[in-house]
Amino acid sequence: MSEESTNTEVLRRFVDAFNNRDAGAYDALLAADVVDHHLPPGMPAGRDGITTFVSGLWTTFDAGITVDELVASGDVIACRWTFAGTQIGEFAGIAASGRRFSVPIMTFDRFADGRIVERWEAFDSAELLRQLSPVPAV
Repeated sequence: MSEESTNTEVLRRFVDAFNNRDAGAYDALLAADVVDHHLPPGMPAGRDGITTFVSGLWTTFDAGITVDELVASGDVIACRWTFAGTQIGEFAGIAASGRRFSVPIMTFDRFADGRIVERWEAFDSAELLRQLSPVPAV
């Protein structure tokens, strides 16, 4: 299996772990010292930070991610995702609303030895807040 195929399989398993709420699967998919450039301040470093962040998402949103497109090149995968679901907990000062949302996400993941070792993520947080907001958009 090529490096790109192996990395793509790891990324797909990462998606499955998120969608199945299986934080234990991250041990095999993320390097212990993975660097995630997206984590908010105050999160622990490494795999523990990603697990903590994701666990918070699971209590805030009944949601999943789908891979819309990915491009693998050597040890890096660029991916376009959709994060969609329902708000079930407080988020950014917005009480649990039951509102549905769908936002695009772009990521770059770097791999080494069959694990994710570095992550960059960008998503439209303003769009997420707009969709969850109790005030209708003007």
